[in-house]
Formats: sequence, structure tokens, C-alpha cells
Amino acid sequence: MAVISNNARRSLPPANALVLCVLLYSNSPGVEASISAAGPSPQSETQAATGGTEETRVQASHQHVSTTDHKAFKQLNREFKTGQEVTRVCLSCHTKAAKQLHKTKHWRWDFTHPQTGQALGKRNIVNNFCGSITTNYAFCTSCHISYGWKDANFNFTSEEDVACIVCHDTTGTYRKFPVGTGHPNFEDNPPQCGTCHGEGDPKAALAKLKTAPIIIPGANGGTPVSCDGCHGVAPHKGNDLLNGHVNKVDCQQCHAVEPDPNSLTGWKGPDLTRIARNVGLPKRRDCGNCHFHGGGGNAVKHGDLDNSLVSPKKALDVHMDEDGLDFTCATCHRTEGHEVPGSRYAGLAKDTAGIVIPGREFSHASCESCHGLTPHPRTVNNKMNDHIGKVACQSCHIPAFARGGVATLISWDWSTAGKLDANGRPLVVKKHEYSLYDGKKGDFLFAENVIPEYHWYNGEVRYTLIKDTVDPNQEVKINEVSGNHDDPKARIWPFKAMRGKQPYDKGNKTLVVAHLFGHDDTAYWENFDWDKAIRTGMSAAGAPYSGEYGFVRTIMYWPITHMVAPKEDALACDACHSKNGRLKHLTGFYMPGRDSNRWLELIGWAAVLLAIAGVLVHIVWHATTVRAKGRGQ
Repeated sequence: MAVISNNARRSLPPANALVLCVLLYSNSPGVEASISAAGPSPQSETQAATGGTEETRVQASHQHVSTTDHKAFKQLNREFKTGQEVTRVCLSCHTKAAKQLHKTKHWRWDFTHPQTGQALGKRNIVNNFCGSITTNYAFCTSCHISYGWKDANFNFTSEEDVACIVCHDTTGTYRKFPVGTGHPNFEDNPPQCGTCHGEGDPKAALAKLKTAPIIIPGANGGTPVSCDGCHGVAPHKGNDLLNGHVNKVDCQQCHAVEPDPNSLTGWKGPDLTRIARNVGLPKRRDCGNCHFHGGGGNAVKHGDLDNSLVSPKKALDVHMDEDGLDFTCATCHRTEGHEVPGSRYAGLAKDTAGIVIPGREFSHASCESCHGLTPHPRTVNNKMNDHIGKVACQSCHIPAFARGGVATLISWDWSTAGKLDANGRPLVVKKHEYSLYDGKKGDFLFAENVIPEYHWYNGEVRYTLIKDTVDPNQEVKINEVSGNHDDPKARIWPFKAMRGKQPYDKGNKTLVVAHLFGHDDTAYWENFDWDKAIRTGMSAAGAPYSGEYGFVRTIMYWPITHMVAPKEDALACDACHSKNGRLKHLTGFYMPGRDSNRWLELIGWAAVLLAIAGVLVHIVWHATTVRAKGRGQ
């Protein structure tokens, strides 16, 4: 993938003759004009000094200051053993909060598209990451704002199962356990260091725990031992599900995920009392706990969302810059009744309303809602503002994604999964911190500084669902964005294109749901048997399965809207207006500098010659007039 350098905006590139004519005319004697590419206008200099025009300037002091100190509430000065106990206290004051949340996309994971009528949301779609949440609930719902969604029978009307603190924790210490159906690891009972080491450094002990076999200093004469040498083959008291992992998963994979320097377990339970007494409005970290780690890891799903945005600098995102505007997610995605605006299922591709008017509109989830419909300083021909109707702001102002030093996943091949190492465990091959191959999941490809793909987009997305037939000889579009040049609602948008190779039903020619995670004989990560995993998954989804499976190439599009670069790092004109520019694959319309038209070129060159002739005539006339006046005097 190409790396985007942060060069300053270059001057206007060589274009067709008609553009050249405009430039000649605009800079001829007697015409006062300035081209923004040649230097800032007085207006743009004023904006640079003040941070924008008067109507769009955002004050750095926008952060909300609460009028409530939750530490003063007696109800919160107690010990909490579960998240539901905290929620019950929250609801004793915020009586409508749970009912509001029950109506939102974040809670339902179910969305009916208003144009296509398709049933979408995580409960209904199949993606090319881990496929579907069906039969994989405990793994997937660790990112749901609830407690206990372990199967299809979850009670979506339960109020106490709303996880208030997953969004409202301000301490940065609340973590859900990866396979805990939305629950954190409530218990934190680490062994004493001296139990194994006599006397030792807990940090050094934890470092030893990350390697296998483990040599415990001061014990067994330095003989290599395994975890079960001390903890046995059933270390989780009364928990058959977790004990079933012992023969399949290294202990360190769970117990060294979030290292705690004072704990040998490596996964410290949250202090629910401290968290409850310090709740507040969501911060970037709170939203990012799920949205940065979707798909099973940091930056896996979204190319423009990863943990580099917890404390970003201006070069990464001008809005979230921690030393500048320091926007939280909710600054733009302003909630009303706990509903968060913004959707990749039915996006607002073209905002024609412009700046949000207080009291009439609420959401700021579009560029135009703050910057208006003419965000650029006017030039002689106002060309930059003319682009707004056909080009999304993000197409120029996000020159690349995954720019924060974290690579994003761009390809996942499930067809190669199933390889085991010499010990019978899934083979893992890594380069630096990234997995290139995982026996449970197949081959991966990560990339940084990725140039987006560009498509016409009108906000409508049509998904390929498990009931839809596919052509296995073609790359299957998991989701297809709609729009074209003649569509008044469409603009050119940047996307992350996620490519994959995933199982499908060869007989029925449909995508499939595979049962990946679980403590049973049909889960793929237990037995590496695709037929069993697909049969179980399709049965749970209520879909037919022919009994014959294969693998098909797929692609899924993710709109890019974050990691907005400083204006001096926005794309220059020739990034698109050139023969091999970024938009070379978009057809059906004429683009100056990229396309050729014989008659238009002839007209353009004729206009250039006429402009040159006019300039020469003007100079000769001016010189003759001056000379004649001189003689008369």
C-alpha cells in the first residue's frame, strides 16, 4: 500500500486547454485576482489566525462541565459485586435511561433499511471478518452494551442488564472480558508472589508468564514447568466452559491480555465502586473500547478508528487533537435519548442543510453541519466550493487512513485455517505485533497509510444476506454502495475495501453462518471441522445447508470519515485531475486533466489563442495610447 507523505499543497497542475485559458485570463493586466494555490487570500489568512470563519469557529472550551458530583451520592458509596448492581443504582435516578437505550441501534443490533427494506444490523448480516454473531454470542457480545447476552434468548427488555458504565466510565479502568457475554472479570484474586517465587519481582514474574515453558525462579530447581503443573487441568472453579479451553488455548492468551504489574493473573478486575462514583460523559476511550477493536483486535475492522485516536495529535486528526480542539466522539455524534446519529447502513452521503441551527437541528454528524456548504475561501472561479456537490469532504481531507502507527486489516483468508503446530495447537505466525497466520483463522494482511478506494455513494447500501444467491466465480460484494454521477444524492466517497475468502454453500450458492466459538464438538475453533461448524450455524440461523461447502472471494466496504488531516495536508488537485490519479477507475463523466475530448480540446485551445491574442492586442493598444499621449504633451 502506498504511503502518503505530508507535503504542503502543490500548485494547480497542468490541465486541459480550457483551464489554461481561465488562468491566462484571470492573471491578465487589469484583472485583480488571486488563485488560492499560489498563496492565501486575506480572508483565508484571517481564518487561519482565528481557526475558521465566524459562523463555523468552534471554541476549544466546548467540553461539557457537569453540575453533578457522583461521589456525593450515598447510593454509590458501597461495594458492588456485579455490573447489574451498579445499573440498578443508576436507574434509581436516571429512570428513563434504560428504556431510551432499548430503542437504539446500539442496543438492538437490528436495523431495517428505509429504502431497501433489508433487515440489517449485526444480528442479521454476514461480514468477512468472523462471519456472524449467531451461535458465537459469548465472543461477539463482549462489545454489546449489556450483560449476559449468551444466546438467542437474551431478554432485550431487561433494564438491569444495560451496562451503563461501559460508556460512562471516566477512569479508563473498565474492561469487559473477551468471552464474558458483556461481563468484565469481576474477581481479582492474584496469588502472592512468594507462593511460587519466595521473593521476587511481580513484573519479572509476569514477563515469565508470557513464555512457555515457564521456569520459575527458586522453585523446582529451575526445571521448566507448565501452568497446569501448579493449577491443574481444571483451574477455573466450577466453570466447565473455561476449563474446556485448557487443552486448546495457552493460559497466557487470556491471563496476560491486560497486564497488571501487581498481579500475576494479568487481568485485573474493575473497582466498580470507584468507577460508579466517577461516571461522566463518554470519552474517546469509552467508545473506542468497542469501535477501535471491532473484528477481534485493534484497527481490524475500521481503517479510520484505532487506539491511536485516544490521544491523537493534530497531524492525525484536526478535530480530536488532544492539544487542540480535543473533540470527543459525542462532539459530532451528539446523542438524543441515547440514540447516536451516524450509520454505515444508511449514511448521509450529501448534507444539503448546511450549518446546524440550534433549536431546530441537533446532530453534527456531517462536515457541512459545522463548516457549511461553502467551506473554502472564494477564489476567482470558486472551484473548490464547486466540488462540494459531487465530492465528499473526506475524499480530499483524509488522504490516507491507518495513519496513527497502527496497521489495519485489509485481507482475511479463512480457506487456509486449520494448521496446527507440533504440539497440536493452532499454528501462529507473527511479524512484530501482527499475526500473519493463525491456525484458527487463516491468513491475514495488514497495512498502514492506506489510500482509500473511491466510489459514488448516495447513502444507500445493499447487503448480501444468507438468503441471497451468489456467483462463486466472481468477487462477492458483502455490501454494495449505490450511486452514480447523475444521481443528485451521490458524491464521491472514500472507503476501506476489506477483502476476504470465506466459506459458502456450494449447493445453494449462498454465504453461510459458521459456528466458530463455543465449548462443544461443533465449534470450528474446537474441532477444525468446517462441515460441522456450518451445519450448526445455518441451523441456528434457520437457513438451509446443502452439505457441501467451499470458499469464495468477498469484499466489504467501510466508509472513511475519521483521521481528518490538517488542511495543508489535504490532497492537491492533481491527485485526481491526472491520467493515473485516484479517480481513474470512476467512469461515466468527464474530468479535466484526466479525460480527453477532441472537440472540447479544440475549443479550449482556440480560447487560449484568442486569450493570448487579446492580451497582445491589449498590450499594443496600451503602448500605442501611452505613446500618443506623450506626443500630444
